[in-house]
Amino acid sequence: MDKKIVFFDIDGTIWDYHGVIPDSTIKGIKMLKENGHIPIICTGRAMGHVRDKKLLSLGFSGVIAACGAHVEYDNKMLSEQFLPESLTKEVVELSLKYKVPVVLEGRYKHWVSSFGFSHDDFVEI
Repeated sequence: MDKKIVFFDIDGTIWDYHGVIPDSTIKGIKMLKENGHIPIICTGRAMGHVRDKKLLSLGFSGVIAACGAHVEYDNKMLSEQFLPESLTKEVVELSLKYKVPVVLEGRYKHWVSSFGFSHDDFVEI
């Protein structure tokens, strides 16, 4: 049998919209690995949102995060793309000037403007 790479989204795929990982998902990923296949997380989330211990304990071999801007495999960073600092600064300044809420997402942290969001807009997992 040929080894396959299998990509998994997080929300609604690995876990439900309450952050619960079904036993069938845990079993399926374990069986996938036992059969020599390679499970990879592939998500639009920034890496700072891919830190849940239960999620990472499932044995994924790598992560593609931030819609491909962050790629790691076998605990090695393969690629990481950032917006240039000057462009980021310009976008943030214009957004704040025109009262557009801002969310900046990074590998470890996120920054959110102090206006434009209610606590209910964020789901903690």
